Amino acid sequence: MSTQPPTEHPRIRRSSLGTGISVVVGLSGTIMEQIERQVMEDVATGALRPGERLPTPAELGAELGVSPGAVEKAYRRLAKAGIIESQPGVGPFIAETAISTQHALYTVAGNAIAIALNRARRLGCTRGDVELLFRQWLDRIFPRKSAAPNTPPGPTEKPL
Repeated sequence: MSTQPPTEHPRIRRSSLGTGISVVVGLSGTIMEQIERQVMEDVATGALRPGERLPTPAELGAELGVSPGAVEKAYRRLAKAGIIESQPGVGPFIAETAISTQHALYTVAGNAIAIALNRARRLGCTRGDVELLFRQWLDRIFPRKSAAPNTPPGPTEKPL
């Protein structure tokens, strides 16, 4: 019989306030980081557009069952990055300049790559393993345009 305590499974909490923001309690990354990453990703993909209102920290915190302070910290970091603005009496909203820069896109893409690299390291992959895997997936997802039109596709085996 195991003497270890049962592992708590992550719980997803979603907002019904129209933002699509959700957090996973019990998963890596703080609530603040998860909110910040989601807003940036939604801006980068166009799911959140300039001028669109966000819930206040109190509203989103209550909806997600998390501390309004964590939401406030995420909003402050997003404001510092130029992604959101806040006006008294109006509340937080997506800044008009949020889409004009590629900051959100690069930050979100960079975070996704960093997460994948850290997972690969935890799995025991070496730098060489990661470089090989990255090249295989890069070629698969972004095929080179220099190939002749009648060139058959590359190998069909799945990358390692």
